[in-house]
Amino acid sequence: MGIAHGADGDAPVRAPGRAEPDQAVLDQVPPDFEASGDGTAPRRGKAGSAHRLVAFSDGVFAVIITILVLALRPPTGTSYASLLTLWPTAVSYAISYLFIAIVWLNHHHLMRHAPPVSTNLVWANFTHLFSVSLVPFATSWVADSRLAGAPLSLYAVIFAVANASYLVLCWEVMDRPRVGDEEIRTFMRMRAWTTLGLFAAAAAIAVAVPLASLVIIVFCLALYIRPEARSPVRTVQRRLRPKSTNP
Repeated sequence: MGIAHGADGDAPVRAPGRAEPDQAVLDQVPPDFEASGDGTAPRRGKAGSAHRLVAFSDGVFAVIITILVLALRPPTGTSYASLLTLWPTAVSYAISYLFIAIVWLNHHHLMRHAPPVSTNLVWANFTHLFSVSLVPFATSWVADSRLAGAPLSLYAVIFAVANASYLVLCWEVMDRPRVGDEEIRTFMRMRAWTTLGLFAAAAAIAVAVPLASLVIIVFCLALYIRPEARSPVRTVQRRLRPKSTNP
């Protein structure tokens, strides 16, 4: 209806009051937009893709690991024996690297179930990335203090905050839209709340017993090595359940 043709096959004549959309503007419209009913203005499509959110997050994780590596400093000596004096740096770096790797692995696994991107999901993801970005700072302090109590307490607090933000992210991705199996969602919540409490306990006892705090932190990380959340009790029950045989 927007364009009419003149008599005898003349050039098309634009109908009055109907503006043709500028092609340069349309070329800049993201793929998750679509034209409105009259074809003159773009509007938001049904669902935004999570691919850009995941790609941005991957870039942030890569930068965080790079900062972690750049914080490493060589020993002042020239012998291999001088490397032994850097054992606190090696311990803190290994734990932090493992933490970031586990966070990325679980984030990648979780975002496979991501619903259409919403503002709440974007901000939950930003909050999670912010908490993880504090890890290099705490790692440097732990290493420089040679695993002292106060730096380890802050270390555990940052891990707890990252765990809490992961809980919020799980809520936005799986719990709110009720994605996936209910058993999986329940176990993910139980695991997250349990490790959150353990991280808080590690922060509380770090000043008095630094080594115990470090052990608790490593134990919590071990619980997330496999992101495929499945209740171990249910898994054992499923394996022990007798298989039905057809007559």
